[in-house]
Amino acid sequence: MEKHERQWLVCYDIRDRKRLYYAERICGDYAVRVQNSIYEFQGKECHMKEFKRLMEFFLDKDEDSLLIVELCDNDYKKRRKYGVETPDEVLYEKYFQIL
Repeated sequence: MEKHERQWLVCYDIRDRKRLYYAERICGDYAVRVQNSIYEFQGKECHMKEFKRLMEFFLDKDEDSLLIVELCDNDYKKRRKYGVETPDEVLYEKYFQIL
């Protein structure tokens, strides 16, 4: 991880299928899916601002919700995962964590 990179946990609840489709596409471009509507985002603050701008464009503030939690380095390192890894996680660990 680069010096200025941070980690976030991103969760959403979206009511409409069309908005859900766009949210999944945006999240998939910026983060790694952990569960259906939960993603781990790792990057610079400018990337998170761009991500939030895109998500806010598609979300309906009266029906949908988006939760973004910034994780400090210590908390991020304490995370534990049990069970199978998703294909996104395997690719992310293999190709992007090495850099």
